Amino acid sequence: MADGRGELYNVFISYSGDDIHQIEKIKKRLDGLGISAFVDRTENRPSDSITASIEHALRNSAMCLVYYSTRFAERHACQFELAQAFVASAKEGGPSRLLVINPGPGRGHIAPVELQDRVFVEDDKSEAVLNQIIDGIQHMLATLTGTFQDIDFQALPKSYFGSSGYEPRVRRYSAIWALHSALNRRQYRTTQWPSNNTAVLTGLSGSGKTKLVEDYVLHFGFAYDSVVWIDLHNETTGALEAYEAKAGKVNPEGRVLWIIDNVSAELDESVVRKMIFPGKESHTVLITQQQAFRSVGEWVPLPRLTEDEGVQLFSLCRPPRDGEEELVKALVNRVQGHPMTVAQLAVAAIERRGLDSLAEHVGRVLDGTSSTIDRVARVFTDRLQRVDDEKQLMLLKLSAIGAAEPMPVRFVRDVMRRMGVTDDDVIACMSALGKALLASRDEHRWVMHPVVRQAVLHQFDIDARLTTTAAEVLLGYDDEEFLPHARHLADSCTLSADIGSELLRYVAFRLRNSGRPGLAARYFDRVIDTGGSDVLLDGAAAHFDAGEYAEAARLADQVRGDGERSAALILASSLDSLGRLDEAEAAWQRVATPDVLCDHPTGADLDVRLQWIRSRRLRGSLNEHKNFLVALVSKASDLPDHTANTARLELANIQMQTDEQKQARANASQVVDYYASRNRSHHPQAAEAEFVLASAHLLIHFLEFKPDAGKWSAAETTFRRLAEEQAQDLGDRNIQVLTARVAVGLALISQGKATDARAYATALLVVLRGRLDEGHPLVSRCLYTLGMAHFQLADFAAAAGCLESAHTGQLVAFGLYHHETLRTQFELGMALKLRNNDCRANALLDGVRLAAPRVTGRVNDLYGQATVATTFARWAPVWMLRRAHRANHKHKW
Repeated sequence: MADGRGELYNVFISYSGDDIHQIEKIKKRLDGLGISAFVDRTENRPSDSITASIEHALRNSAMCLVYYSTRFAERHACQFELAQAFVASAKEGGPSRLLVINPGPGRGHIAPVELQDRVFVEDDKSEAVLNQIIDGIQHMLATLTGTFQDIDFQALPKSYFGSSGYEPRVRRYSAIWALHSALNRRQYRTTQWPSNNTAVLTGLSGSGKTKLVEDYVLHFGFAYDSVVWIDLHNETTGALEAYEAKAGKVNPEGRVLWIIDNVSAELDESVVRKMIFPGKESHTVLITQQQAFRSVGEWVPLPRLTEDEGVQLFSLCRPPRDGEEELVKALVNRVQGHPMTVAQLAVAAIERRGLDSLAEHVGRVLDGTSSTIDRVARVFTDRLQRVDDEKQLMLLKLSAIGAAEPMPVRFVRDVMRRMGVTDDDVIACMSALGKALLASRDEHRWVMHPVVRQAVLHQFDIDARLTTTAAEVLLGYDDEEFLPHARHLADSCTLSADIGSELLRYVAFRLRNSGRPGLAARYFDRVIDTGGSDVLLDGAAAHFDAGEYAEAARLADQVRGDGERSAALILASSLDSLGRLDEAEAAWQRVATPDVLCDHPTGADLDVRLQWIRSRRLRGSLNEHKNFLVALVSKASDLPDHTANTARLELANIQMQTDEQKQARANASQVVDYYASRNRSHHPQAAEAEFVLASAHLLIHFLEFKPDAGKWSAAETTFRRLAEEQAQDLGDRNIQVLTARVAVGLALISQGKATDARAYATALLVVLRGRLDEGHPLVSRCLYTLGMAHFQLADFAAAAGCLESAHTGQLVAFGLYHHETLRTQFELGMALKLRNNDCRANALLDGVRLAAPRVTGRVNDLYGQATVATTFARWAPVWMLRRAHRANHKHKW
């Protein structure tokens, strides 16, 4: 890599970080040939600055290898580099200095048109193609002299803000390339469709059409002898005369770019055609707010900001702190990348700094209560006032009372039919509103921009008959795509008691069936609050699946009649999860009938048996149930999918504690893959499977001498992601969320990040003690993590204190014969031994060696360590043990 002080390069390699493996192979081959190549190995976030070393390297390179993957097309920093290289090469006028490699299927993601036309090779990662790439680089270098000229990152900044007269702006390269391709497609007739050098740029108010054309001129103005800009101010009468008057004042010669801004969509096409200057040396951009003039030139709809561009724009005003970037992405996506809205929300975030958090600011955007979006929505007031057709107004209102998600066209049709509108009229209304860019039809979906939606809600009163009809129609659907709109109506619209109650039930059951119990539980609670005692069992089940065990137990205890046995199962399992094992036993006695405990239970009895095995596992009973689960999993194809997956996860949990980690990982992976292949990774069982798989990666097989340390880091990432994802639906104090957070600490210990683990566990322990009883297993597990962090950092007194507290809690909750108790007892014994408390240490370690075979077996890490500690280490002096500890852990201090 360049040091930034004068090194020259043959090749600058521009790529997305996802492709680094192939890029390293290319660079290695080039190095072997003595061809110097610059590879930027820093993965810039959208809010990061482009470093001076990159600018220097590009300026001092003879050519640019563009590895144009689909991700490269989406990344703002990649497109910025490409724009600099492309414009500099085009200005030079000689042979192109860009060599384009396409690693993906098709060429639709490659822009602008010149690069799409000149793709050198499709990279299938084969050795033959790699040879072609190297040969192509050598051939291009032989035709070139010197390096890139006019590379100046300040002349073409990727974004800017703060200067007098400027508002926040980010370069939108995908849109710039689309406009450039439309204007220049005619030059590549053999590979491109016919074009007349005219582009019709359309987009919503505030979407940045004029700014985009300004940016295009800034980049490509050098290619024209003159640029003529005429603003028609959306005039409908005398527009042609105004154009001719302004055009008559200039006498353009040579290659000319005509920009005609604010062209009213109400103008006749024959009038607009007269504004197109003839001749192949003239290029024309028409800028309009509606779908119009598609036969006049190539239609270029201005796309939304990409996620990268949106984060970059927001960051100009209010750079996100650590952990906030996902919030900004959620905000950008909710307003569908509307530039004016993103910029105004960013400015508002600055104004409210100190008054509320960014999370609260984004939350108001997500729930539709943001006053900033209200202000932006007023831009559309005039546009909406021009809609005077009653049927079009009805469609606008219907589009606005649904959720922000796209609305199925079938739903729109069915509601409008019941409101007395014919199908032909619905189609005509959609066409008219689409042309006005107030909404759009995408295949089978009807989409209204969030800002337009907000404007409709503020400008018009919504008829109660329309909302009632919409609710009644929704009740007739089973498809999940209708669920967001049913939820929105149930939450935000005034409905009659009967329809409202039916809609709440509809939403609750469908949310639970789709694997979102945390959300379902909220709706079951609302049904119960209005007298719906018939859903007590369903509500209890939803709360249990969501990890809200106290509420699940409370509701289950109220169930009477036919559902009492199922309620007892939920009650017992909930009390287990709350750490109240003794109370749970009474409920388990009601559930664990002879039909459940027989050798071959079936149906509902089998599902209960699996829950009962879970309860025994929590109490430390492992090997007793392994054979039953192995036999059950072997005939998984004969079982319902959910039952088979439950059996696999229970078996995996037992296997990873009995030195069968590889088998545990295989079983958990099957469940992960099952839900991933069905695009249902949000399902609670999918999250459980990911948790089990990550946990299995942390535990090392007794004979696993070369474990993959990368899996430990991946496990930490998984635990953090699960905690964040579940917290969004279930809240930060949910037990499932806290379980994942405790696991993060264990992953840090596994990686030897003792200092990080100590800080993490110390902070988390405060949260756990504020939420759970001191004797809850999660508190003990966190104390164990904190004790291990102190132990690795050689603070043996603090380690012994934490481990002692954890051990005491586990003895009370689980008893001695439990794998967690024994693991903590072993580590406590070693901490005491290093403190020279041999008598108690030896007693604890002896206890582990004697008890471990009953719990986890003999061929495993726990029993092996206990055996060594009670034999060879038993008589070792403290100084020798401390020296060994120092050699093993000093790098962590």
